[in-house]
Amino acid sequence: MEMAEDHRDTMARNRAENSKRSRYRGSSASHGRCHFGPIPLLATVFFLQLTAPGHAAEFTQTFSGLTKDADLALEWGGIDVRYAPLTIHAVVVNRTGDENRANVFRRDLAVGIQGTSWVWKSMPSPLPYLATGQYQVEIRTEARANTTAGSAPPLLPKSPYFSIMKVKSLQPTGNPGAALPSPASDSGGSGRPSNKTISLAVGIVVTLVVLLLAGASCLCWRRRYLRAKRTKKRENKFDVVIH
Repeated sequence: MEMAEDHRDTMARNRAENSKRSRYRGSSASHGRCHFGPIPLLATVFFLQLTAPGHAAEFTQTFSGLTKDADLALEWGGIDVRYAPLTIHAVVVNRTGDENRANVFRRDLAVGIQGTSWVWKSMPSPLPYLATGQYQVEIRTEARANTTAGSAPPLLPKSPYFSIMKVKSLQPTGNPGAALPSPASDSGGSGRPSNKTISLAVGIVVTLVVLLLAGASCLCWRRRYLRAKRTKKRENKFDVVIH
């Protein structure tokens, strides 16, 4: 009898301790106490490293004040060599009369680039020149096989949209809106006649001198002719009287 009672007391104590432990575990979970072991924590860090985006490469020059037929030196950095060779791609977007539509032209400017610079000669060739067009240059990788599965693709340089202007016509300093004076015009306010005016004046003077000399020669010849004629008449008259 005593052994049976001791066995029942032992079982009752065990049940009481188990109920206390279960209540303690429930209260810890209700307070949001969550502890990661070493293995789940390392796995989480490794996953974050795989899914984190790579370092963004950028162009180092600006894209403002560009003119047609000029050269643009492109330079960039921060691209891993395993993504070489590179392709330089350009696009121009030109809005049409319809606000919801636009004409888009794309071209590869260069392929197989290994370095960190390239010169775009005679912009925007081979793209068409559009005065109202918006241009953009970007670098693409040709090494698709080097991108491992599950890793983020590299962030390659891409320029903002920019416009290309025609070469401005030369204007006189001081007043950009004033028209250039014609070199053939005689500006009275300049204080000095133009070359054409001087040549014209010299031509007129030479012509007048030639005409005056010709007139004087004709006048002298006429006087000599009349004098000789009168002398001959006198001689004939004297001959008649003597006979």
